[in-house]
Amino acid sequence: MTKPRRRLRNRSGPPPAEPAEAQQLSALRAAALGLLLAGLTGDGARVGVETGRIIAAGEKVTAAVIGFLTAHAAEAYTNKYGSQEAAIDAVSTELDAAVLAASERQL
Repeated sequence: MTKPRRRLRNRSGPPPAEPAEAQQLSALRAAALGLLLAGLTGDGARVGVETGRIIAAGEKVTAAVIGFLTAHAAEAYTNKYGSQEAAIDAVSTELDAAVLAASERQL
């Protein structure tokens, strides 16, 4: 009795595609980093273009990018002020001043 031969798969060729969710996360990260880079370089036109692309992609993409950038901003403030508590105090002070300035302009 002979055993049936097993077919070997051709291992060459394109790699398997990433799952859709992983591709979406990669796209979100790229969009957020593109916007961050535009802000860091002071390129206002590119900030506008990147923001437009993010908004055009829909509410979920916009929310995800805002979340990504917020997390990075929080980390940057924590590093700048040395602790989360000090960063919270600094941002609270800035926020109070901004709210006061906005209310004075409305009067």
